[in-house]
Amino acid sequence: MKRTAVFIAIALLMALVLQPSLAIQPSQEVAKPPLPLIPSQSIVDAVILDTGGANFTPLAVPNAILAELAAFGAPFTDATLDPAQAVNFIDSTGTLRETLIPVAGLETATLAPTFTTPGENPKQGMVIGAMYQPGRGAMWVVVTFSNDPVPVPKHVRFYHKPKKYYQQAVKIGIFEDDNGDLQVDPADAGAVISFKRSCITVGLSQVCWKPYSKPVVREVGKPAFKVAMTVAKFRTKFKFSSTIHSKTTVPDIIGQEEREACAAYLVTATVFSNMTACKPNVFLAASTETVDGQPIALLFARSDLDVRTYDANGVFVGQLPQGKYLVLNTYAADTNAGTPTALFLVGLDGSTYLIPSRIMEGFGVGAIGNTGQAGLRDGFARYRMFGW
Repeated sequence: MKRTAVFIAIALLMALVLQPSLAIQPSQEVAKPPLPLIPSQSIVDAVILDTGGANFTPLAVPNAILAELAAFGAPFTDATLDPAQAVNFIDSTGTLRETLIPVAGLETATLAPTFTTPGENPKQGMVIGAMYQPGRGAMWVVVTFSNDPVPVPKHVRFYHKPKKYYQQAVKIGIFEDDNGDLQVDPADAGAVISFKRSCITVGLSQVCWKPYSKPVVREVGKPAFKVAMTVAKFRTKFKFSSTIHSKTTVPDIIGQEEREACAAYLVTATVFSNMTACKPNVFLAASTETVDGQPIALLFARSDLDVRTYDANGVFVGQLPQGKYLVLNTYAADTNAGTPTALFLVGLDGSTYLIPSRIMEGFGVGAIGNTGQAGLRDGFARYRMFGW
């Protein structure tokens, strides 16, 4: 019996050697297609000509917050705030986590001392804006400087009372002066918020600081999880090399109609949680680098967006449908901030669209490690603005 079993085993082995097709073959991975080709330059140019690039639609600041700030009095209220340039971090439930309001006219200002700060440890300072956080209330934002012959920004103070403040280290970014007019482009004026920084632009400088507590003033969990899961699904369908930085995903409100509806609600709001009119309709995450022909961002649209949208042939189709999209650059006339351009979107369902965009720096050099991160203004990632 043993000899018979051995003989049979040898016979089977010889058969497999002589007939390789009978042997167990390693599984062959199905080749994934590359991403669809970006539309021709003539189509992209037609979309840019038709739209003029993306436009910024501001969100408002609640009158209740402005009233709190006005109660501080001088020297803070000597500065006039610009609510039209404010940004709001609103989490996916519609709860306000942070509002940042710049002082008006900062795009032509110089970052330099203008007064002596009140309270303990007086310093040379400059009021650059105001901030609201639910746990801390309304606060004035003041940059303080060293006492050197040439004052250098050292800290940012958040005055929650006329003489009481929180203090953090400051990061200063520098914007390029593309046209030599010593002014920042309007696309980069005002305030911006990312997962890692809150920033206010002053001239060609950008004053930034870290969130004092990400679980409190940002949203950790849902946005990053949704984006990471979506990227994994895209990788099963298309071949692409970009790494999407899901951990720094931000929730945002994109679309003219949606932002105008939220702004109208915010003006008179007194309760800032579960605001249905201001529930973010997108999750936005940037890639870690810019590579030609590869995605620069991922846009997770939770509903249809009031963004001027065209198909891959340049035909206007109306709003951007709800869906999950990889975002690719198209060729721009130049790389200066403010230049109108367009973005090419590739949906998880295979759909393709073009939407208007605009070049912006987003973060000045030195403000943050990777200046290409996603941020809140009217949606931006890797130096491209979204918006209407």
